[in-house]
Amino acid sequence: MTVTLLVRRKLGALCFAVGGVGFFLTGALHPHVDGPTDYRVVLSTMMSAPVWVAAHEIAIVTGLVLATALWLLIDADFGRESLWSDVGSRLALVATMFMSAEFSVEAAAKASPLLLALVDPMQTIGWPALCLGYALLAAGAKNAAPFAVRCVGVVGAAAMGLAGILVVGLHVLNLEPLFLGGFLLALWMMWAGVRTSIAASRQNVESMEVK
Repeated sequence: MTVTLLVRRKLGALCFAVGGVGFFLTGALHPHVDGPTDYRVVLSTMMSAPVWVAAHEIAIVTGLVLATALWLLIDADFGRESLWSDVGSRLALVATMFMSAEFSVEAAAKASPLLLALVDPMQTIGWPALCLGYALLAAGAKNAAPFAVRCVGVVGAAAMGLAGILVVGLHVLNLEPLFLGGFLLALWMMWAGVRTSIAASRQNVESMEVK
C-alpha cells in the first residue's frame, strides 16, 4: 500500500468519525414537537425554534464532511471489502450530497417559506436513498466494526429510511421516533471511522518498518 493511499485512508477515516459526531449532534439539536397531529403545524412549530437554522447548518457541514470521507475511502477501504459496501458507499456518497443540498433548503426556508414546497419531495427521496446506502455500507464493511456494531448501524439506517417514507412522505406523525435511528447510525459511523483510522496508522507504521 502506497503512502498516498495510507494518508487518504487515514484522512477519510477521521472525516468519517467527525461526520458521525456531527450526525449525532444534528439529531440532538433538531427541534421536536409533541402534541400536534397536523404535519404543517408541526413543521411550522419546529421552524420557529431558535436552533432550526443552526441545526441545519451543522447538518450541511456534516454532510459535506461525510461525503468527503466516502470519496476518500471508496477506493481505499469501504469499496474494496464487498459488493455491498462498494454499492453502498457510492449510493451513500451521492445521497449525502443530495441531502446536504436539502438541509440548505430547510435552513433557507425559515426566511423564505416558499422553499418548503421542496422539502417534502427531497426528504422523501433523499432519506431512503441515504439510509439504504449506509445500511449496505455498514453490512458490507466487515473490517470497519464488529458484527454487533454493524447491526446497530443497519438498524439505525433502516429506521431513518422508513421515517423518511412514512413520516415525511405519508405524514404518519406517530412514527416520528423512527428518526431516533439516526443516533444508532451515528454511533456506527464514529466506531467505523475510529477503527479504520487506527488500522491505517498501524499499516503506516508497518510500511515504515519495512523500509
